[in-house]
Amino acid sequence: MVKKRGDKRMKARINLIGLFFTLLLSIMIISPCPSSATEMSLFGKPLRFYGLIAQSAQYGWQDEYDTYQGIKQAPTTAILEGDYALANSLRVYTMISLTGDLAYVLNNDSDDWKRRQFDKSDDLAFDDEYWRILREFHVSWTSDQAMLRVGKQIVSWGEMTGFRLLDQINPVDGQRGPGDLEFETTILPIWMVRTDYSFPLRTETISDVNLQVIYNPNPDSDIYTRSASPGNDKGGVWAPYSEIGSPALLLGSRTLDLTKPDEWT
Repeated sequence: MVKKRGDKRMKARINLIGLFFTLLLSIMIISPCPSSATEMSLFGKPLRFYGLIAQSAQYGWQDEYDTYQGIKQAPTTAILEGDYALANSLRVYTMISLTGDLAYVLNNDSDDWKRRQFDKSDDLAFDDEYWRILREFHVSWTSDQAMLRVGKQIVSWGEMTGFRLLDQINPVDGQRGPGDLEFETTILPIWMVRTDYSFPLRTETISDVNLQVIYNPNPDSDIYTRSASPGNDKGGVWAPYSEIGSPALLLGSRTLDLTKPDEWT
């Protein structure tokens, strides 16, 4: 019964990613310039949309008790974003995405994969939670000196790929290994109200003075705890694991304290 339920869930996820890829590929095919955003008119207002598909794969040569020989990872990223101008100073922006690891689909019937309990971390197969699919959705009003943005968004203070010092407002999704997905897609947008105001103050030493106020109601509080989980049954092929036991270091799943067997049965 558990296996059938798991198979049905996997099939549902496969159907979801199939529909999303079909939609995304259709948009990219009809786009006159696939490498740039496509613009069209909707109710007399400009609508721009853009699609991206990224696929990679990793093959493992080691056949050990805590790894897998074969395609052990196949990260997929599909992004569709659109920008619609309701008025000169009012815009709506939406980004939806689907990320996952097709290795769980490819190895779904592998006995070695299941013996090492990688199948138990199949929640990493597709990121199908709403807050992962609906990446961003916000309405922005702008004027010469002010900006008001309401919705699911990213507030970034400074940019430095892979390292965050001042940029601490949005959480980061660390469930997958470092570098598995584009760093920008690991930053999680959250529901916020943001307002910026630029003061008309210019001197020889001051070129720009801005005030930013943010209200975060924190409706999705559980996304702040999304980090890599230990053990094959939790974190998949990139799960942290250490042979140093408690209390020195607590790594490795408590339900999967791996020790190398003398032989496989």
